[in-house]
Amino acid sequence: MLAVDEVINAVTDETILVSIMHVNNETGVIQPVAEIARALEDKDLLFHVDAAQSAGKMAIDLNLTPIDLLSLSAHKFHGPKGVGCLYIRNRSKNRLTPLLHGGGQEFGLRPGTSPTHQIVGMASALQLAQQNMTRDAEHCQRLKRSLLDVLMPLGGITLNGEQSETLPNIVNLGFDQVSADSLLITLRDNVAIASGSACNSGAVEASHVLRAMGIEGDRLYGAVRISFGRYTTETEIRTAGHRIAEQVLRLRELASA
Repeated sequence: MLAVDEVINAVTDETILVSIMHVNNETGVIQPVAEIARALEDKDLLFHVDAAQSAGKMAIDLNLTPIDLLSLSAHKFHGPKGVGCLYIRNRSKNRLTPLLHGGGQEFGLRPGTSPTHQIVGMASALQLAQQNMTRDAEHCQRLKRSLLDVLMPLGGITLNGEQSETLPNIVNLGFDQVSADSLLITLRDNVAIASGSACNSGAVEASHVLRAMGIEGDRLYGAVRISFGRYTTETEIRTAGHRIAEQVLRLRELASA
């Protein structure tokens, strides 16, 4: 987890933007964005929060937290793919330059016709996520506990990230004597897990997130990311856990042989 002092000490007179991921997409670790926002409030810069992983899963009061810009993606809270939202706290202060030009709508920030059906779908999904936030969190906590109940007896397991400061729907862990690539290959027909974030799951390079946390060697290349959500069932997660456990034991036997 980021230390607020580290963020503040990294700011110089030339800094115009601080951008923080609210919840890390690989480890599920929650960053202290409210504390960072308050610490940056008197500085002449913009504070942006990437809330893709946290929107609909944890509360954040933009009336109380001085965040200048906040972005989110609808599909992360069961909304339609292809639509997102950028919250701008003070439009007169934040004179954003558009990447694409043309059209006067959207305050000159973006051209094109607004996808009304996707916007309505995003708003409805976010409303449902807010209503079900506590229930969804408790459900994911039960799923995480069930998964670890199956896997932890294997021994030689390392959980990556501060577990007291994570969302329950993401688990990042590694198994001794088992590489992430070999585990992903053996599970590809049954269980969908990743060796990094979803957008980098096809990458050969090890996770830059874990490397930034000081993780190297076998632990770095053996880390896998497992995630679940509102529609994942207890039966599905236990079945996945047992299949993972079977392959971990098999791969360990091969490694020892």
